[in-house]
Amino acid sequence: MKSDDENLLFADDLDKVDALNAKFYGDFPYPWPPMVFESVADAFLFRQMLAQDVGDWSNEFLPGKGMHIWVAGCGTNQAVFTALKFPNATVVGSDLSAPSLELAERSAKNLGLQNLTLRRESLNEVAYDQEFDYVICTGVIHHNADPAAPLAKLATALRPTGILELMVYNRYHRTVTTAFQNAIRILTRGSTDFRAQFPIAKGVIGALGGDGLMAMSLKESMGWPDAAFADMWLQPVEHSYTVESLNALLTRRDLVLIGPCVTQFDKVRCAYVWNINFEKDVEIARTYESLEDKDRWQIANLFLLEKSPMLWIYAQRSDSPRSRKSEH
Repeated sequence: MKSDDENLLFADDLDKVDALNAKFYGDFPYPWPPMVFESVADAFLFRQMLAQDVGDWSNEFLPGKGMHIWVAGCGTNQAVFTALKFPNATVVGSDLSAPSLELAERSAKNLGLQNLTLRRESLNEVAYDQEFDYVICTGVIHHNADPAAPLAKLATALRPTGILELMVYNRYHRTVTTAFQNAIRILTRGSTDFRAQFPIAKGVIGALGGDGLMAMSLKESMGWPDAAFADMWLQPVEHSYTVESLNALLTRRDLVLIGPCVTQFDKVRCAYVWNINFEKDVEIARTYESLEDKDRWQIANLFLLEKSPMLWIYAQRSDSPRSRKSEH
């Protein structure tokens, strides 16, 4: 029996969920268009920063030129941003949503990008085999029927020396959204007419009133772009994780958690530290600091709950020649 602590009513078939996501992001291409696309003066800046993020100060594992990057589930602009950040790389952007790819193609054309290829394809069906030095997949696999299936494709696409940047939902960030999504499914009798659900969701906000956690969260999103509102409150399938369950998922696919990736979202929230300060109790601090990274981060995930950072991380293949360095 499926638990109702996640939005998994429709998560029973890979192809069915692919079709649902194609329809959903066809109705609501995500994210909304940015105001500005920035380019870099130093073509190697982000390559060097990426290497340092994973503890490679030698710069010997990522190629200086000819780097191959895959943005898996690129939406309307992530592949465009990536191609601008890595001008010496070849970038492939994949997505299920034709409207999202059309918007990305338009931006790439307007910017004169020559290093970006966009493909409409499912992460569950690609056949990439050790083709990429850097794979970016953020906010995607948790919308699949079985996240382990697309994760296996990401792992296979990665070269042994490559880096995977992955984001999945933090369980403690999704309590309110999951409850709302499940309630809307019941209210609309399991409908997949997402456009019809949109005004219903907005109407529910007005009807709920009050000052509870859900009411406050919903009211904050009333002025958002339609794509942002829909992605938050109407997504048809949504898994979420803790540090421990994410690490278990990675291990199943022969991937090793390197460490957190600090993002602009966590910076805005001032929630980017995965360690707790126990300086008032020396013994507890000593015990805590003696634990492996993943165990300390899980403790922070549990104690901080909704105030813990996003589960946005770097990983590598278990057969990578690059040794994983501990946070210490």
